Amino acid sequence: MIFRLIPAAGALAMLVTLSACAPEPVGAQPPPPPAATPTATSAASEPVVAPRTAIDLSCDDAIDATTRNDLLQGAGTLVGPTFDLREMQIAERQIGGFECWWSSTRDDGGTNKVHFAVIPNAAAEFAALRDRSEYGDAWSYDEFGDSSEFMCADGYCEFRVLVGDVWISGVVARLAALDRDRVAAAVIELTAAVAAAPRSDSTWTPPVDALQGWGRDCQSDGGVEAPILPALRELYHSPEMGSMGMEGPDPASLSPRALKAVSYCNAAGADYAIMAYAAVVVGGGWATEPAAAAELLGAGLTTVEVPGASRALVRCDHGCVGFASVNGSLVVHSNPVDDRALFVSRFGQVIGAVLAS
Repeated sequence: MIFRLIPAAGALAMLVTLSACAPEPVGAQPPPPPAATPTATSAASEPVVAPRTAIDLSCDDAIDATTRNDLLQGAGTLVGPTFDLREMQIAERQIGGFECWWSSTRDDGGTNKVHFAVIPNAAAEFAALRDRSEYGDAWSYDEFGDSSEFMCADGYCEFRVLVGDVWISGVVARLAALDRDRVAAAVIELTAAVAAAPRSDSTWTPPVDALQGWGRDCQSDGGVEAPILPALRELYHSPEMGSMGMEGPDPASLSPRALKAVSYCNAAGADYAIMAYAAVVVGGGWATEPAAAAELLGAGLTTVEVPGASRALVRCDHGCVGFASVNGSLVVHSNPVDDRALFVSRFGQVIGAVLAS
């Protein structure tokens, strides 16, 4: 499934299971008249070359398959982009980082997971995290690398490690109890692989005039709304639509440099009858380029013409999701409706709202 709206989770929720929501009745809510066609700058101003990871290490080389499969209780599959982490993966790539995520299916139909992110040039960010991190007796400190935090409880283990200036953050989760020593051995293996991997000094820079977002969420803790939220209310004829937050990685576990590039609005009306998601990754328009899209946005995408976008891709399967390069940034929109033409029309209006905000 490609879409879910969920209330904000607890501070340590780094993994989520996606499920479909009740689709919006297509015929019940016709779209409003098209807004004025938004304008975007020339695609020539956008970065042509996608950012590269600063650490020359593949997911398969980071942790040996035997180690992964032992933790997953079976042969694991490298998971493609997921709804909750996709925008962060793009933002992390822009600062030279990368993520890896494997899963295996349990006998009960559930999923076991091994997931980690690797962020270079992050020593100061990690130090700031440690300044405010004391989680209690379940956690141990400084077992791995140059500095670390590690916790295992029941079927869930979480770790954050600094080796040199590289921040490694990850989770192992499964239904059955986890052997702490086995997970610790995997963290040691991963840390050693990262430390030994060749480094690149190249720095990727987004366009100076890239489309900006509205901050992390579309509604602050103080109740201040970003312009995208009332725009979604109008577009979906839902005056009561409000921000639902985003379940996913705890901001304290993620690179502030990457988080700074991502804005999202996860909105729902009464009883979740109407739902919509919008996001901007500043400078992330490169992710719609074919090779990057195949890696980071997933399969089944087709090219569409959307006003205001230099390139736009849409996939409809139990709901629709769209990605567009707009003034050098990535604009994302998704909604449970399966009517492709209706969704593309709304996607154009979301882009117009972002450009106007």
